Amino acid sequence: MKGQIRRILVATGVDALGTGCYLAVAPLYLMKVTGLSPSAAGLTFSAAAVVGMLGSIFVGRLSEWSRIGNLLPCLYAVQGVCFLCFPLMSSAATALAVMGVAAAAERATSPIRAALISEISGADRYLFIARMRTVQNVSFSVAGLLVIPVLLDDGRSSYTAVALINTGSFLIAAIFMTGLRLPEKTHTADQDTEKRLWTAMRNRRVFISMTVDAMVYLYASLYLYLLPVWIATETKLPKVTISVIFVTNAVAVGLFQTRVSKGLDSISRGKRAMIAAASLLVCSCLFLIPVPHLSMAPGIAFLAVAMALLTAAEMLHSGGRWAISLELAPPARRASFLATFNMGLNVQTIVGPMLLTVLILGNQAAGWLSLGGIFLLAGLTAFAI
Repeated sequence: MKGQIRRILVATGVDALGTGCYLAVAPLYLMKVTGLSPSAAGLTFSAAAVVGMLGSIFVGRLSEWSRIGNLLPCLYAVQGVCFLCFPLMSSAATALAVMGVAAAAERATSPIRAALISEISGADRYLFIARMRTVQNVSFSVAGLLVIPVLLDDGRSSYTAVALINTGSFLIAAIFMTGLRLPEKTHTADQDTEKRLWTAMRNRRVFISMTVDAMVYLYASLYLYLLPVWIATETKLPKVTISVIFVTNAVAVGLFQTRVSKGLDSISRGKRAMIAAASLLVCSCLFLIPVPHLSMAPGIAFLAVAMALLTAAEMLHSGGRWAISLELAPPARRASFLATFNMGLNVQTIVGPMLLTVLILGNQAAGWLSLGGIFLLAGLTAFAI
């Protein structure tokens, strides 16, 4: 059992290393290599997320009738082939086709990998899932350092190299995931999944929680998509700043997430954590307003404070959302309720990049105040959970 868990953790770390390199430069890749404008890149990210969400549903259903240990190598291989095709993307249409397939495989990988760990490790599954998240954060930290030369060069060949590195990481992960020994039947199809999903949607507290989760989760699109484009196009800060904040965030979350989440074991505590996260995000937006008008040193100082607030909000939100979702979900119907709750994340991934592009880029203070207003509304709505 330990040998198989070790395989999964190694594959996860290699996957996260390549993915982390890509995430640190993803928006700039579409602009520099594919030739898209910031708004077109945002629209492409959102559209690919839609395709990915729909595609992952079919993959999820497939996992109910097949051995999930056989699915993971295939999903990793599909992502590797997609990133091998990244240098061939020359328009929004081709980018959408390639990124949509990659997104579908990526969305399906995470829950199937968690289910695989659960089946192999049994009662120790929470321990190993926590270790998996630690491995991911360590890999993201290393990835942030690796892309510093890419950001300094800021050339087409450097960004293309990142995509090819990601190809290699997925293919290596696929090799590590090949040959896991599992029982023939690992999943049982649930004939009432769709019915239970809509029943969960009619639960007022679940619906409000899901809505708040989606609004607060906009920080993910802010951090992964908007900030790299904004720093590169609207501030006086060097592009290497993107790598620095990526590494700092990954290290901080890896070190402190467990401590922040400790004691968040009830709906009331989870609600307070969500409210606190929304409040910190409002403050983060306020600190970002003056950055484009400042020289490098004070601009970095204000950005550093904003990122510290965002990182703290991320950790509070992560602990709070798990506390709320797990406590709201009846044990006998936990899967359907958690599936419903995660729809907030899916909606944010679809809407976030394009919304933030329209809201922030070119709008200066008004854009950041508008985003702060969304976070404020999320915090106020959380009181109704």
